[in-house]
Amino acid sequence: MGAQKVILAELNKEFGGSAEAFGATTAGKVAKLQNEFGNVTEELMVGALPAINQVTSALSGMLAQFSAMSPEQQKMVGIGVAVAAAFGPFLIIAGKMAQGVSAMIKTVNSWATHGWAPASKPLLQAPRPLPFGLLLRLRLLQWLLLKVPVLLQYGPPLRLK
Repeated sequence: MGAQKVILAELNKEFGGSAEAFGATTAGKVAKLQNEFGNVTEELMVGALPAINQVTSALSGMLAQFSAMSPEQQKMVGIGVAVAAAFGPFLIIAGKMAQGVSAMIKTVNSWATHGWAPASKPLLQAPRPLPFGLLLRLRLLQWLLLKVPVLLQYGPPLRLK
């Protein structure tokens, strides 16, 4: 035990101030900052783990219930999810159409009260193009509206093996 104390005392005398000196440098300050970020991340994750566990258990329960369904029920759930996914873009388009109708009503109202010239400006402004993702969702909605009634009436197409 005495020899160990002697060795530790000698190591402390030899290298004891080097960690403190490193902490005063820019690299040492960056290392301290990284350590603090690590501590904050750990604290956040400890607080978030119960919520993450609840979400994963709820999702696993939903997936187990979905797996227990018959293929017809799974198909109907899939159709419902697809319709729900397409409903958001539909609402966006309906909102844009309502804005357009509103602008047209304002324009016609202005024509009726002030004549042609001052009211034509809102109609002459170029509309913004639709984003690519929205166009894909619209095509999916179009496909669903055309194919789903046929699938529900006649069933899926026959596949020859």
